[in-house]
Amino acid sequence: AGAAPKYATSLGAATGGVRFYFYERARQVAERAAPVIEEAYRYLVDRFQYVPTETFPYILYNSYQEFLQTNVFAVSEGTLGVTSTEDLKLSLPYLGDHRLFDEISTHELAHQFTIQKVRTVAETEKTFGDPLQAIPLWFIEGLAEFYAKRGLDPEAEMLVRDLMVNPDLMKGYAFLDFFSPGPYGYLWIYKVGQVRVAFLEEEYGAGFIQRVLNESPRLISGSGRDSPSLKFEELLERL
Repeated sequence: AGAAPKYATSLGAATGGVRFYFYERARQVAERAAPVIEEAYRYLVDRFQYVPTETFPYILYNSYQEFLQTNVFAVSEGTLGVTSTEDLKLSLPYLGDHRLFDEISTHELAHQFTIQKVRTVAETEKTFGDPLQAIPLWFIEGLAEFYAKRGLDPEAEMLVRDLMVNPDLMKGYAFLDFFSPGPYGYLWIYKVGQVRVAFLEEEYGAGFIQRVLNESPRLISGSGRDSPSLKFEELLERL
């Protein structure tokens, strides 16, 4: 159970595509998962206006226990999916809930698209370094949640509304500042991140967050432009 599943098939291989790994005993689950993955891939191609150029491994486990025992990643309890920025591996378990699988899978695929798109743009601009390192975590995770939920979902609205209406400053339970990294946790990074990304899309036009990714080389030096590198909030202000 610790190794990566042995059986593999290709999805969406016209360009980079997905190399789909699963155990033979998980074939029935994989057959249900494959069309969900393919639909999410096409959906993200449309939203990102980008097709990944590198084929990446998508490793599916039949149960959460198998996922926790994998040695492909160091996975801690509570993690539902993971994507590597180094070798582009993506892995998650099938938890028996088809809707939840779709959301988690789309979230991780959004990370995959973000990583590859930013690096493609950086290569085009001939930058020295990776712009991803200059993008705050709340934006990365908020973007993935925004696409996974197809916008704002009732849970995110409820959680953030409560944060605004019932703050507790002593416990750090409050909306701090739009650009604040905030406390590292599910609420501030994922859900408040999702709401901030949704605000940017609604206030400045559909596709704004993709403009941020397109212009991300401006966050680091050596982007082939005369102007110095910008901070993330400065880039948003310019855009």
